[in-house]
Amino acid sequence: DYNHHTQIFHTSQTPSRMLFDTTTLGYDMIRKYFSLPADSIKPITNILYHVNDDTLSSDIINVGSTTVEYPHIPDFGSATTASFKVDYNTAQPFTNYSIANYGGASPLVYMVGDSVWRTSGQLTGSTLKLLVPNDVSTKPVTCHVFNTVTNIPLSNFKPVNGTGMFTDYAALGVDSAFIILTHPKLLTGANAYAAYRSSPAGGQNNVVVIIVNELYDQFSAGIYKHSLAARRFCDFALDNWPSKPKYLFIIGKSVREASEGYYSGTNYGSRHDAGVYAESLVPSFGYPCSDNRITAGLNGTYLDPAIATGRLAAVSNAQVTDYLAKITEFELAQQDPIYTKANKEWMKQVQEFGGGSTASEQAQFQFFLNSYKAKLEDTSYGASVKAYYKTSSDPIDPVDFQEVNERINNGVSMMIFFGHGSIAGFDQNVDDVNNWQNQGKYPLLIGNSCFSGDIHQPGALSVSEDFTLIPNKGVIAFLSTVKQGFVVELNRYTDSIVRDISQTNYGLSIGQHIQHTLQANQVGIVIVDSINAIPPEEVYTGMTLHGDPSIKINTHQYPELVIESSDVFIEPANITLATDTMDVNLIITNLGRGTNQPFTANLTRQFPSGVDSTYSIVVNGVNYKDTVVFHLPVYHGIAYGINHF
Repeated sequence: DYNHHTQIFHTSQTPSRMLFDTTTLGYDMIRKYFSLPADSIKPITNILYHVNDDTLSSDIINVGSTTVEYPHIPDFGSATTASFKVDYNTAQPFTNYSIANYGGASPLVYMVGDSVWRTSGQLTGSTLKLLVPNDVSTKPVTCHVFNTVTNIPLSNFKPVNGTGMFTDYAALGVDSAFIILTHPKLLTGANAYAAYRSSPAGGQNNVVVIIVNELYDQFSAGIYKHSLAARRFCDFALDNWPSKPKYLFIIGKSVREASEGYYSGTNYGSRHDAGVYAESLVPSFGYPCSDNRITAGLNGTYLDPAIATGRLAAVSNAQVTDYLAKITEFELAQQDPIYTKANKEWMKQVQEFGGGSTASEQAQFQFFLNSYKAKLEDTSYGASVKAYYKTSSDPIDPVDFQEVNERINNGVSMMIFFGHGSIAGFDQNVDDVNNWQNQGKYPLLIGNSCFSGDIHQPGALSVSEDFTLIPNKGVIAFLSTVKQGFVVELNRYTDSIVRDISQTNYGLSIGQHIQHTLQANQVGIVIVDSINAIPPEEVYTGMTLHGDPSIKINTHQYPELVIESSDVFIEPANITLATDTMDVNLIITNLGRGTNQPFTANLTRQFPSGVDSTYSIVVNGVNYKDTVVFHLPVYHGIAYGINHF
């Protein structure tokens, strides 16, 4: 299988000569060397790159560079700059070169081999004489000749970092680091976030704030806004710090480099439009953009990020501090040691939404969501899952719409969508997030659709940004794919992460759940030359966490069983002399970790005479709610009056 067919021709000779003919599948880099007859090199040498197969649906190539090396007499022909190679001299440690007709007045020569040598040579008239040292590897030495008279003067030369000193990242030596990678524009907000994450309330993390602009000179050869800067820095930290960094939280908007409408002159990326370039504060990696790819493949990983990663696509300090306020409220509620239904029961609530444009799609998505529901309601999460499914072309039933909004405002821990979507939302819509009233009770939203997680677009905000960046309402994190979502892979991914959250690794952070999900699903995927690998790779690396990777989705260390006065009722409600038995019903709510461990429920009945009787029932665990029924005789002879339970 292939989807690219490329030919290379040398057209400066007659007839034209084909140098190369190949087919490839997917993304590939080709580096080729060819030998040509010396007499075929002309003042203008033409190399033709030809996309040869019109039957392919998409066949685009980009030429990185073309270099022609040829023998040349030592004569510059009045040129002032030139580059040439000098072969290894087997007889002497140096090669004496005399080059005629140098056109400059003040030469400067850099000779690059195993070392770099700088010399002005000896200029006699127009003849430039050089001594070129041998390279210890016996490879040719490349000479670059310049004319200092024509050098461009530096008008804005300033010290790096304002001090002339690079940051020594090796000296930081942070153990189990919580890395915040941000832009100078957002440093005030990032420092406030770092202060919280360093505090006891924020987890007492070893936080280090890294300014992305400082990485470009050290890790991406001075190319600003190059994604390799972040990747190579993380690789450096993984190799040199005392232990592996725990989290990478990127604070700052990213805009894709690629122009999605390049040939139509629209929708330019950050490398083709100055305004879009300015919008991109902390670049992501690759195309489609993938924050996971910043560290995927490092430290023995494959598609899974070596450091649990999330991003806040903020463009202002106000957005950072607004999100910090939401995080503070969210985690304060988790840390509250008082377990009552009023302040904890919302944490057990989950909402699911099934979309689809046809009956078969709706049935398939409902099947997937029911599978997630079974896992979430089981041990250990013990959730109460309410599902809403499309049964027509309408987004949502009006009655359900009202119920959905009430449940959101009362608080839910997770919202899971499965259906069609776009950067603007889902085909199973809820109310405008601006109308939500869920302050302090922010869910994780998992969106199984196309494009809804694309936080790397210029200009208009995605639904992920709308829901996450809004202050005092919305979601605490949004997990969805940036581009196409393939149904089978979306289900496999979400089924795995739901299992990891609710069962396998209950109690870990969302960033760690993402790592485990990718580790579990990447086994057997062959990325190179396999068209079957495109859907899983696109989904697994494209599922983007918009939010803090260290948050936990309302988990608890232990079960927390609660019975409130409203949870006790007796049947029948009216007991007469004709009533021989009655049922005392206790609704037990587990506000903490679901458990399948048996325990004993005791009911003590105090008769009007003061005599007590105790009844016991063994309950085989409670994940969320269970009703325990005590069948008791009335005992008319001693029960007349007020009975206390």
